[in-house]
Parts: sequence; C-alpha cells; structure tokens
Amino acid sequence: MNSRLWLVFGILMLVSLVSTRFVPPAPFALSASVAPFTGMFYQLAQNAKNAVDTIAFENDLRIENKTLKNQLGTAQTKLVQLEQEAKKLEAAAKIRRYQSPGVFAIASVISYKNDGLVSQLIVALGAQDGLQPGMAVTTPSGLVGIVQEVAPRTALIRTVSDPEFRVGVTVASSKKRGRGLGRGIAGRMLRVEGFKGSDVKVGQKVLSGGFAGGAFPTVQIGLIVKRIASRGDTLGLTLEVKPFVDPNALEEVFILSLP
Repeated sequence: MNSRLWLVFGILMLVSLVSTRFVPPAPFALSASVAPFTGMFYQLAQNAKNAVDTIAFENDLRIENKTLKNQLGTAQTKLVQLEQEAKKLEAAAKIRRYQSPGVFAIASVISYKNDGLVSQLIVALGAQDGLQPGMAVTTPSGLVGIVQEVAPRTALIRTVSDPEFRVGVTVASSKKRGRGLGRGIAGRMLRVEGFKGSDVKVGQKVLSGGFAGGAFPTVQIGLIVKRIASRGDTLGLTLEVKPFVDPNALEEVFILSLP
C-alpha cells in the first residue's frame, strides 16, 4: 500500500470516528435538522471509498502495464532470434544451390588474425561437433578458406589470403577453362601462378577448382585485379585476385562437408 492509499485510509478513519462520535439518538437523528449532516458524512465516506478503489485500480493498471511491457520485450527478442535464424537458413539454401549441397554446419566466428604472416579465423565449432581438417569454409558471397586444425570445441580456419593457403582455380568466363594454382599473399589477396589461358582479363571472376589435399567444391573466390604475362608460354599467366569475402567482417561462416 503506497502513501496515497494510507492518506485516504486515514481520512476515512477520521470521518468514521467523527460521524460515530456525533451521531445523536435515533429519534433525533431522524429529525429534519440532523438529516443534512448524516447525508454529508455518508457522502464523505463514499468519496473516500471511491478514492481508495481508484488508487487500487491505478496500482493494478501499473502492474498490468509492467507485465505487458515485459511480455512485449520477450516477444521482440524472440522475433529477432527468428529473423536471424531465417537469414541463416536463407544463406544456407543459397550456398546449397550455387556452391555445394553439402552444408555441414554454421559456425560463429570468435576471432580473426591478420598480421601479414597469417590470415586466420577461429570458430566456435570443433572436433566434438564433427569438424575435420580439409573442410571448405564459405559464405554466400564466396570462399573464406579451409579448416586447418580442430580442437574439441574450436577450429582454426586458414583464409584464402593466408600465405599457406593453396587451391586450384579456374576463371569463370574463360573459353579455354584454364587452370592454375592459387596461394594467399600477405593476408591481402590470392595470387594464381602458371595459369593457362590467354583470354583471361582483369575483372573476370575466379573460382576454386581443386586442392592438393583432395577434391574441393567449385566456389567463387574473387575478381582478377591484375594480369601478368610471362615471357615463356610454358610458364602461363600470373593473376592477382581480390577475394569477395572480408574475413574481418564475418560473424558466421558455413562449413561444407568433405567430398
């Protein structure tokens, strides 16, 4: 009971005491001269009762309003979670359609390291979740890298721009469908060496197409930003490729099943 309720209750008690103290005997109380006072006390008592009821009603409204606000906050939180899950499912469906049907898991990114010597991600899934070295890591925008090492609950992802990363590549619109070996450069780009195909141009899309450790899904990697022709035909072209995916901006990645 708040202070307002106590105040009204006190007024009600005072009115009750006064009315009881000055109530005359029954014959006198029924006289015309006393009737106005009796009516006044009765009205005061009714007003006090109505005030108490109003305060109690307002208090109930405040409690109900607070409850509704809490329920609304919970509903909004669940709605945000459902929207996030829907986005994940939409992204997974896009990957299955355009990259590989074998989406194994969705992993949250814990950290990213890029110091020119390495370009690596740590994700919050590991051996206990079924991850294995050699699994491709991707997003709907393009290839992220490959699972390099697994711990029980985390995994190390080597990105496409890591100096130790290697992948066979093709150029999407190349008529001769030449092939080359791509390797990461200083955490910034992918360099393709020994590419066979003279019709390759800057701005064309590069796709993954094989890996030294086994088969690798065909996933877009990036765009050719530089083309360097070798002096001898046997050496092929050198291509510099800017990846579509910025690892530093990733919150989640998709792990593809091994072939």
